[in-house]
Amino acid sequence: MLFCSNNLLTTLPDTLLPENLQVFVCNNNKFPDRREYEESIPEYVARVKAIAEADSKERIVQRCAVFFEELARTVWHPSRVEKLMLAGVDMEEM
Repeated sequence: MLFCSNNLLTTLPDTLLPENLQVFVCNNNKFPDRREYEESIPEYVARVKAIAEADSKERIVQRCAVFFEELARTVWHPSRVEKLMLAGVDMEEM
């Protein structure tokens, strides 16, 4: 048996859980309820890890979007574009 109720776990272990594990309860955590899906414990752990990975990718994309916007503002600042145009750089080459 493995009970992780009220522990505020954020991830499940990376190592494989014992194959003879029959009960796995994670109440009051951010994990979805296993009983809704009638799945084995390894399937549940794989599903939770896939959800966590998708959430992580979404956070990374959001953080990168902030940096991209800041970089685009700097690179395409009107004074910078004006200097490039005065230097004879073609708009398509910018």
